[in-house]
Amino acid sequence: MIARGENIMNMCRLSNNTRDYVEQYHCILDEMIRNMNCAELTDSLSGSFITQMIPHHRAAIEMSKNHVRIIISTATLCVR
Repeated sequence: MIARGENIMNMCRLSNNTRDYVEQYHCILDEMIRNMNCAELTDSLSGSFITQMIPHHRAAIEMSKNHVRIIISTATLCVR
């Protein structure tokens, strides 16, 4: 597995759109991890699991939006 620092160094070879996507992806991922770690845990394993899954699924939605944004941006560039 490549460390994030190495990934960032390798980003120099990527297109602007890909770099933008990856940077946004890492922001979403970091926020998801923070929110999952801050979720209040209880004695209810099911309740705690659900509480932690909410930020996880919100991040999935944001990652999907990020992907669509880049695809639309790339498609627009190709049409011009």
